[in-house]
Amino acid sequence: MGESLCDRFALEGFRVEWHHTGTDALRAIGNKTYGLIISDIHLPDLNGEALYEQLLARGQPLPPFIFITGYGSIDRAVRLLKQGAADYITKPFDLDQLVE
Repeated sequence: MGESLCDRFALEGFRVEWHHTGTDALRAIGNKTYGLIISDIHLPDLNGEALYEQLLARGQPLPPFIFITGYGSIDRAVRLLKQGAADYITKPFDLDQLVE
């Protein structure tokens, strides 16, 4: 799914970077400015919630953060939104609507 999202966003004219692991994302997010971050909840090395919490703990401002998951949890969604996440989307979702 990550590759499909990157392809679509690039076609729409967005500059896109895809970090395949949470560890890679942690390194990159501290060194570059991003307009938006989209993270799956299930990552190979840690979950997206842990990624978000580690980024918040740094105390640096974060861009809007959108979480995507195939395993929606109301408790997790509420917790992340209360922490400042912009949205929590469950799969399948409307890609056109996400692009907008």
